[in-house]
Amino acid sequence: MMMRLLPLLVLAATVFAATLAAAQPGPYLELRGFGTLATDSETRSSEGSFDLSYDPGGGGSIAIGYDLADAFPELGQGRIEVEGGYHTLPVDKIGDAPASGDVTVQTLMLNTFAEYFNRSPWVPYIGIGAGYAEIALDRSTLPAMALADDKDDVFAYQAGLGLGLKAGEHVILDLGYRYFGTLDPEFKRTDGSTVKSDFSSHDLLLGLRLQF
Repeated sequence: MMMRLLPLLVLAATVFAATLAAAQPGPYLELRGFGTLATDSETRSSEGSFDLSYDPGGGGSIAIGYDLADAFPELGQGRIEVEGGYHTLPVDKIGDAPASGDVTVQTLMLNTFAEYFNRSPWVPYIGIGAGYAEIALDRSTLPAMALADDKDDVFAYQAGLGLGLKAGEHVILDLGYRYFGTLDPEFKRTDGSTVKSDFSSHDLLLGLRLQF
């Protein structure tokens, strides 16, 4: 009896996997959470250059997009979306001195992803994005000396890769990595002078995508 059922079970499993892997064109909404490690920022002022380092941080984003699926074969399989998000990172050191404060990054990005579908429920993807970032250096101080409490608007970019897991007909779990960077923001210090810095980070993300 079991041997008779085995071919049917194999066929059912194959059809089930193919159904999971098949993408349907249409809009989607995705919620993402980030774990963030920022690289040290080279910060330049009239007194010279020093490194600004951070403790690990985090953030999140919400994206509204459209899955092309197989609707436009001349463009390929993939997605395009608009994403609004934020990162928050505690300041660890300024130069070699312990410091306090936070760096907050708010973003509005246009992203595009290329995806690869097969008979597996896992869907690998790569993507790039570009847009706008508001970077705020909040209450960052050296001992007995305020450094800056200011913000600046700069161009932002990102690139990454990941895996989507079809968890239902309209639900996809998203596990990915992103490199995020910006042009150099400029901050005004409390004494009226300015400092210019750079910013980049490595982000691990976990997302939940709802397709409509």
